[in-house]
Amino acid sequence: MGVKWVGVIHACGGIVLVLLVTCLFSWGIWSLPLSDPDAGMYADIGARMAASGDWMTPRFNGLRYLEKPPLLYWLIALIYRISGPSEWGAHLWPAIAGVAGVAMTYVLGREMFGASVGLLSGLILATSIGYFAFAKVVSTDLLFVAFLALALLAFWRWYHSHEGGWRLLLYGGIGLAVLTKGVIGLLLPGLVIASFLALTRDLPSVKRLGLWWGIPLVLAVALPWHLGVALLHAEFFSFYVIDNHVLRFLGQRAFVEDDVPLSFLGFLAATLTLFVPWSLCLPAALRDSARTFRQATPEGRALVYLALWGGLIVCFFALSPLKLEHYGLPAFPALAVLVGKYWGDRLQAVQKPSVWWLIPLIALTPPSLLLATRAVPLDSFVEAMFSTDVYSRMVQAQGQSYAMPLVDELVPLFQGSGIVLFCGAVATLIFSVRREDRLALGCFALMAVILLGFVGRMQLLIAEYRSVEPLVARLVERLGPTDLLIHEGPLENSAALTFYTGRQVQVVDGRRGDLHFGSRFPEAHGLFLDGEALSRRWQGPERIFLVTDRPVDQSVLRLIPSRARHLIGHEGRRWLFTNRTE
Repeated sequence: MGVKWVGVIHACGGIVLVLLVTCLFSWGIWSLPLSDPDAGMYADIGARMAASGDWMTPRFNGLRYLEKPPLLYWLIALIYRISGPSEWGAHLWPAIAGVAGVAMTYVLGREMFGASVGLLSGLILATSIGYFAFAKVVSTDLLFVAFLALALLAFWRWYHSHEGGWRLLLYGGIGLAVLTKGVIGLLLPGLVIASFLALTRDLPSVKRLGLWWGIPLVLAVALPWHLGVALLHAEFFSFYVIDNHVLRFLGQRAFVEDDVPLSFLGFLAATLTLFVPWSLCLPAALRDSARTFRQATPEGRALVYLALWGGLIVCFFALSPLKLEHYGLPAFPALAVLVGKYWGDRLQAVQKPSVWWLIPLIALTPPSLLLATRAVPLDSFVEAMFSTDVYSRMVQAQGQSYAMPLVDELVPLFQGSGIVLFCGAVATLIFSVRREDRLALGCFALMAVILLGFVGRMQLLIAEYRSVEPLVARLVERLGPTDLLIHEGPLENSAALTFYTGRQVQVVDGRRGDLHFGSRFPEAHGLFLDGEALSRRWQGPERIFLVTDRPVDQSVLRLIPSRARHLIGHEGRRWLFTNRTE
């Protein structure tokens, strides 16, 4: 077969991969509610931006929200301008970003080690449970992963071809990463590239990078919004740069959040969990790669680059006092290519199975068997697994359980996952020992795909439980134009309340959190209440609806006589009360 036809077949393989991943990531996003925190807030910001035409100042509940750069809000607002506010309009962009990240991982693996490794790498990234889950979460994370991957892929292509167009993509990707996540979008790719050039003793390449025009290009992409907001809002620099970037990394923020960070080992464990099941392959992949690191060959340099990409990002966040489980996601494209290279080598030649691969497989079978047979109480296991999620840890810090109300629905899914993991691990182990690596990889990949079905079902249950939408359905049929809508506690915990009702929400006991900065400006006057003010207004002529996620004995409602508070509904972790009888 000619080289031309081989290239066509490989290109078709990449197209098929992208189409399959597009179906995988977009499946069900039209039915996903806005899950708080974050999703409702980002949707509300995008809706207000689209309605007002103010693309400069993001506003949540009408207040300035300057914690993150605006690129995700702009994209959501763009969809809302075209089709109107919707849940799918917010969920669309993480799914698109997820597909783009897989496509770039495919190209990276193909350029480094050939088309077969590229296809394997894309498949590995797409079927890791954390990457799949975040493709259905409204957040900036996969958008950032995509732009970071674009920048680091572009550098690698330029490094080997010295074609100027790749430098444009390098600096453009960095600028868009900054517009997505802030200064970290410049720091992380700069750290990886500088470390790679230093380690390979190729510092002359720095001169050929064109920094004299590249840095201005990054600034041209990222700086206009930052400068514009700084001119409009005098406190922007101290809040956004100092507090939200420097002090946040050091865990010393002045604007305190309720986030419960992970420990060093907890962060590493969460990162490996999110890369399941392919994290089981990492010990063997890193072991095989280490043998080639010191070789001055294209393959050796590629493996060094991938190890730096994945290792430096994980270590960077692991050393920060404030680290959350999803901070390791930008390392996943590099880890996927490392694992893809490992399997690509095994498929090319029959090899003795590596003990670094067999031990993780063997270690997986006992816990998965216990999970599959319910030989251990799954309630505590479910609770422990949920502790890798920051929102669950926040609830646990308040002395409550996030997972227990869902345990009856979650336990069968965890048991099913245990069955899939056990059968997949045993089958893969058998074929690996028999040196039938194609069958071993096929079993493992099938296990990964089936596992995503359970993850998707869990995610839907969690999204429905977290979302304020079911409670809003009871609220909107009663809410009149002059009625007062109040939320108790940080509004981001029920952020979609503002999106679904289209109303500005007053807040009692909720300055702490995402509205803290915006509460300091004149437009926040009268928007925040304390318990005594609520109690006085509760007895007044206005009809009031109060949404709270706190039991009555822990709520400001304890200041109000029981005969004066009327429960309308209880959905998930929230209650809806009014001061008037039905």
